[in-house]
Amino acid sequence: MNNVNCPLCGLPNVPSQFSKNDVRSSIFHCPVCSIFTLSDLARIMHIEKFERNKYILSAISRRAWEYGGDPPLFTIENIENCLDERCLPHTLIDRIHLILEYLMRKSKRAGDSVEINVEQDYPIAYAKDPAEFDFMINSLVKSGFIKMMRSKPIVSLDDTIKNIFDCELTIEGWSKVEQLYKKTPKGNQCFIAMWFSSELDYTYLSSIEPAILETGYKPLRIDKKEHNDKIDDQIIAEIRRSSLLIADFTGQRGGVYFEAGFALGLGIPVIWTCHKDHINDCHFYTNHYNHIVWTSPEELKEKLKNRILATVPL
Repeated sequence: MNNVNCPLCGLPNVPSQFSKNDVRSSIFHCPVCSIFTLSDLARIMHIEKFERNKYILSAISRRAWEYGGDPPLFTIENIENCLDERCLPHTLIDRIHLILEYLMRKSKRAGDSVEINVEQDYPIAYAKDPAEFDFMINSLVKSGFIKMMRSKPIVSLDDTIKNIFDCELTIEGWSKVEQLYKKTPKGNQCFIAMWFSSELDYTYLSSIEPAILETGYKPLRIDKKEHNDKIDDQIIAEIRRSSLLIADFTGQRGGVYFEAGFALGLGIPVIWTCHKDHINDCHFYTNHYNHIVWTSPEELKEKLKNRILATVPL
């Protein structure tokens, strides 16, 4: 194992080793980005899009680790998908809200303090560097959403300065995060996000639709709904009206990722499904979720029905 500069965040003395993957690549163990694999080709070519967006790849890797997902493999071929804007937070406010989400998940109960290391934890909010992350943290403090319990530079054994502090969500912070992620059911409507292809029509009619109906939900597939409005507006409106979303990633359609992510942001439960031939292609930003992996419509119907009844029964 060699020590090198992290190719994503630039941190020095990061352990790396050659990967046994089929792709010629190296595995990096970075305190900032966590564990990830980078193909030699992607590392050598230093393509412009990779250089400009390394902080996003760092964030994807760190958040995969935080959520218990598998360490990502970055290659020339998949970097484009990794940087798909539909799967990323769009605004500064969206990224600041990720800090509140992080503190909520790390707190076992109200009043718990969570340690934040500005120099190492900035990828959790897709910040470009520690300075931007520090600005986000201070913005939350000024807004009254978090309280800093300790804030002073700490000199480590290797003489590097580390801004490490404890902070906790205030009552306003808990109220805000609950507002952002609370479940807001509107009835028994179930939104189906999937590839609208003739290849999956039989699967929908013979398994997905009947499984939903048999559990008491009313299925809605946007291509089956008559409307005169802009399709994107209808999708947003109908997801907001839904109590459950089924997301099938067979075919790896970008719209399915967007719709599932939007539902998660609203606190609407999402059930993840994918045909076994496509499961390995799932974006690692979502592949840590417990997908129903199916091989036949009959199998999908049974598993989907059981998952609905076990997790989100009416």
